[in-house]
Amino acid sequence: MLSNLNNNPWNFQEKKSSDYFEDVLKYGWWVIHARGDDRLPCSCVDDNGEPAPFCTLCWGVGYKVVFSKQLVRRSWADAPRSYADLDVLTLPGIQRSTLSDAYYMRATSKPHERDLIIEVDWDRKLNYVQHYGKPAHVNLVSVVTHAEPNRMADFIYYTVAVRNKDTNHEWLNKLTLTLGTELTHD
Repeated sequence: MLSNLNNNPWNFQEKKSSDYFEDVLKYGWWVIHARGDDRLPCSCVDDNGEPAPFCTLCWGVGYKVVFSKQLVRRSWADAPRSYADLDVLTLPGIQRSTLSDAYYMRATSKPHERDLIIEVDWDRKLNYVQHYGKPAHVNLVSVVTHAEPNRMADFIYYTVAVRNKDTNHEWLNKLTLTLGTELTHD
């Protein structure tokens, strides 16, 4: 369980849901959530159920994905290694990090294992990202390894453990171009 990460991630006193959302808007930042639709498997999935890591149809999720903007909070995670699915092997030409973060996402985002959380530089100021922002550059792509719903007072949210996704330059460039055309607001 990620209960050690759920100790009031927003450091709030007891408040109403509307107050939490206001604080998230004030202190959170926009990321892109690539949510896989398990009804539509990708053709890259092998006989063992594993997707090709650099597939540019499903982006390594294994299913058709829908990209949406999400306002999140993030903190360094002290999640167990099994949650972060970390290992220290590095292949030539692949960027890999062994650090794990925890994201706190709205309940409506409904993250699943293998979904992606993508941190980007936006082409707009923070106040305009929600409705008008397009990603200018991908900074970090993380794979969801565990998502757990939580409740704080009347506020429901997900605590999400992630590991950094293996990437390469060509894959990141294609992802950035795709995000510029397929991004929706959730």
